[in-house]
Amino acid sequence: MKWKDNLISMDENLAGTAFRHGVQAVAVSDIASQYYCELKVEHQHVQGEVPTEATEEGTAIHDDLLAMEKVSRSNLIERIETRRNYVAAFPIGARIGRILLRGLPDAVVFRKSRPLFVVELKTTMGDVSRPWPDQVVQAKTYALVLDSMGFDCSDLTPVITRIKRRANLSKMARRQFLESTVAALFNNEPEKLEAKYGGDLKVFLLKYERQDALKGVEWAQSYWLEEREAIPTTKPAKCKACTFRETCPSSLAN
Repeated sequence: MKWKDNLISMDENLAGTAFRHGVQAVAVSDIASQYYCELKVEHQHVQGEVPTEATEEGTAIHDDLLAMEKVSRSNLIERIETRRNYVAAFPIGARIGRILLRGLPDAVVFRKSRPLFVVELKTTMGDVSRPWPDQVVQAKTYALVLDSMGFDCSDLTPVITRIKRRANLSKMARRQFLESTVAALFNNEPEKLEAKYGGDLKVFLLKYERQDALKGVEWAQSYWLEEREAIPTTKPAKCKACTFRETCPSSLAN
């Protein structure tokens, strides 16, 4: 199976090439962040990430809700091949266009070795009623990478689940979150999952089309190939929320 061979040799396949900032393979999360503010991506690579209380809280919630058993790559392959239904989070990577992409989806839901859903969980302090454009790009690009690795993605649906960071979830609810989400997707009943969490959660099912997903990478790759410089956002609200607003020469918040 092509996907199996690509999963085994992925580290070797993604080595030996240097793109902007010396990265050997571009992170899917960086591709997505370019659609939020490309200059912020530049700052993160040059200056380093700036931790905040909000991001640390969101990461902790995220890790609680999507906790999974750790397995070796060989065990991962065996389970994908032999289990009727299997949910996993694992590194993926492939050449897309003129760059190499790598990433770690929050969850890939398999049925009979075929990925049916690739799920991205996004925590937020604000409105959950719609996904941001960069989140849509990220989910679709993960689907594109899985497709390019040789998985049968003919029925693959990218999923974005947005949940309020302050949602009052018990320890039991957190432990059952992934199981409840997968069940809702398999049963085509995302509205029941949303009702369970009131107005604190919203599920978005996206359509995956390879050519559509490729468009998201085509614009972004020219930055990593150093064919142009980073393009800043034109929205002051993004600058006001940015951790680099005090030092960014293009900040609209000053």
